[in-house]
Amino acid sequence: YNGELNSKVKEWAESEESVKEFVIENSIHVISSEIKINDKKTSYETVSSLDFYKCPKTTNLIFTQEDKTVEIHKGEIALPASLNGKIEIGDKIIITLGDYSKTFKVKCFVKDAVFGSSTMSYSRTFISDEDFEEMDQSKEVSDTRRTSFYSAYAKTGYTGTDILLVKSIKKLELWKQ
Repeated sequence: YNGELNSKVKEWAESEESVKEFVIENSIHVISSEIKINDKKTSYETVSSLDFYKCPKTTNLIFTQEDKTVEIHKGEIALPASLNGKIEIGDKIIITLGDYSKTFKVKCFVKDAVFGSSTMSYSRTFISDEDFEEMDQSKEVSDTRRTSFYSAYAKTGYTGTDILLVKSIKKLELWKQ
């Protein structure tokens, strides 16, 4: 995630009349060769990559298989439901990024209101805020691993199309023609 980009997008959202609420969710991308499950290297078929997010609290929520909200504590990980059967609750997920290594215990598999559809090729993995900040501050996490996901919610009387960020790219002067 690019601080300048995030700042410009946030500035745009705060000044846009049609935007009720705006959220930036940052993530860290980890590839299969950097992931072990119960001390064994994972195959691409099991896990091709994981994108780590803080557990959402107000928007873009996740739920357990029993439709309960999810709270993640330090050292725990919530995985997308698509991995259920390939990985078990209680398994250890070990992430190694150069000199940085962290072990997580699988807490649950989640339904993801944003990316949970089986037709989506992207899914989110959730860890505690504390674990995310620790990983993010590691010198092994370069900018090429960081991405941001933006959500803008329309005020009453407006639609998602009214606030579509793509329509506002020129306003932000992020991409020059």
